[in-house]
Amino acid sequence: AKSKALIEAWIRRIEQDCYYPATEVLRHSTPAFENRAIAGLANTPQSPDLGERGRKRVAAFYDQLNAHLEGRDYIVGDTYSAADLTALCTVDFIDQFTGYPIAPEVTALKQWYDRVSSRPSAQA
Repeated sequence: AKSKALIEAWIRRIEQDCYYPATEVLRHSTPAFENRAIAGLANTPQSPDLGERGRKRVAAFYDQLNAHLEGRDYIVGDTYSAADLTALCTVDFIDQFTGYPIAPEVTALKQWYDRVSSRPSAQA
């Protein structure tokens, strides 16, 4: 029960502290979202400050996750979990849609990413 709770907690943290900020970057920095910065509302202008704030929040989360992954193969426990899957999808989203790759100095995060993205299930 404890590992399930930790996995769920990490999923929520990844969503709140990384994915949501990444959507700020996308919506407030990408030409495709000009005047569509808020979903469902027409003619909502972008706010470059929100895009920059999102970048800073993603970088801060990457630093935190990097520190957490020091000496670990996976986010929670000794096996791949839904927390790893959520983080992998989020990092891929950030790289592909916002152009913000993993920085070289976050080595533990990069090593984790290389390990989990090489899994056969990640190739699908």
